[in-house]
Amino acid sequence: MECYILAGGESKRFGEDKLLFNLRGKPAVQYVVDAVLEVGLIPYVVTKDPSKFSSLQGAGVLGDSLSFQSPLAGLYTAMEHCNGDKFLLLGGDMPLVKPRAIKLLIDSYESPITIVSIKTKLYPTFCIYSTSLMERLEEYIERGFKSVVGFIRKVGYKEVIEEDMATVDPSLESVINMNTKEDALKVLKYLQNRYES
Repeated sequence: MECYILAGGESKRFGEDKLLFNLRGKPAVQYVVDAVLEVGLIPYVVTKDPSKFSSLQGAGVLGDSLSFQSPLAGLYTAMEHCNGDKFLLLGGDMPLVKPRAIKLLIDSYESPITIVSIKTKLYPTFCIYSTSLMERLEEYIERGFKSVVGFIRKVGYKEVIEEDMATVDPSLESVINMNTKEDALKVLKYLQNRYES
């Protein structure tokens, strides 16, 4: 199965490209790629600027297919590129994502969408999508909509809830997004504990 890692954000709150931010000797997004590879998936990074990610190891890099910048554009690019009947979509700003959490989502999959949901918050960039949704996605975009969560709610979905996720990731590190430098410090502490214990 293919995994598409979204790397198109502007990192305004972070102050520099958060996905290339050095965490213990490698860029944040490389941790996501490594987790995906550990599960045996084929990773692609989806971005508006492919040249920025040319040094990543183990992942293909794709330019966004649509001119506007949003997770919806990344979802469209992934769906357009995917060779199978489904794919995993992950955020590149989730460097603590655990392979066991990815595997749980895959094992829980039901078409057309299976999504991680923590405290009723949906994580559209920790989600598996069926490629059968392409026509509906195109129609949704053509009507001017830009919300991925809006699309998910319109289509219908299965949730992998907090209690399920906690069985493989008790501290729920896998859903932590790194949006600010303060977040990066928290991520570094988690990584230090992970690699030193």
